[in-house]
Amino acid sequence: MTATTRESADTTGPTAPGDLYAFDFGCESWLFWDESVDDLDPQYAILYEVHVNGVFDGAQLGVDRWITYGTQASNTFSVQAIDSAGNRSPISSLTLDDQTC
Repeated sequence: MTATTRESADTTGPTAPGDLYAFDFGCESWLFWDESVDDLDPQYAILYEVHVNGVFDGAQLGVDRWITYGTQASNTFSVQAIDSAGNRSPISSLTLDDQTC
């Protein structure tokens, strides 16, 4: 018996998380963004990956905010949306300078 997996018809990634901004509370940063839109998945089914200075910080479905911690005086935060087929959006990022930890 042989099994084959069909190729996904979904080859388009979601839009980039929009209007990424942050509130800086010293080492603690609160990130906010506009949810991405996908051609097939509803917004609640889109996974968001968050990175701090290029290091994976976590991922969650259907969110538009994240609380994280910087590790340096200048920290770069990035968010990427991923649909259920594994297609990735462009990355949204921002850098906060002069954070005090």
